Amino acid sequence: EPGQFERNMTAIVRRLKEETSGDILLMTSVALADPRENARAEIFYGVISDLAAREQLPCALVHAYWQQRIAAGSRWDELVQSDGVHPTEEGYRTMAEAIMRVL
Repeated sequence: EPGQFERNMTAIVRRLKEETSGDILLMTSVALADPRENARAEIFYGVISDLAAREQLPCALVHAYWQQRIAAGSRWDELVQSDGVHPTEEGYRTMAEAIMRVL
């Protein structure tokens, strides 16, 4: 449920801010192949993005960068292993590029 997810994420971020001095970076996951699953994930990615804005934290929109890579010609199977879930080496490189854009 998005509401519970938002409450939990907010509590985690605020606790980290109170109890640590480390930098906090929020990020989304990779884009999903199934459009219905991706639409559902977008709800949660929006929660993450909104939380980052409210808490004045950087947010790497990995899923959006991932989609840009595919639109530019990268193949899904170059970025995701045969299990359809875990990134390949190139997929992890793509994630790292998305993160570096906000650091």
